[in-house]
Amino acid sequence: MSVSDGPGSTLEAVRQRHRQLVILGVSSALVGILLAVYIAYEWFVTNTSHEVLAVIAAVAFLIGVQVLVLTSLSSMLIALNRERAELVDAATDE
Repeated sequence: MSVSDGPGSTLEAVRQRHRQLVILGVSSALVGILLAVYIAYEWFVTNTSHEVLAVIAAVAFLIGVQVLVLTSLSSMLIALNRERAELVDAATDE
């Protein structure tokens, strides 16, 4: 039994979830940045403050960055686990 047993394997399922989390993190960070740009535009052009939108933009950006950091950490753990499993498979095949 090898590490890559096809599209139904556990690592493939984790990899698919990982892609979805990366998309969520990037989109959340982009929403935060776009809201911040809109708030800055409104502040400098029309002198209108948006305190609630500023808080929402900050929260969206921070959540997006946190999700991206955690998905990169999980990617490193998956790679380490894959290497370890390949070493165990190679050792048991001998």
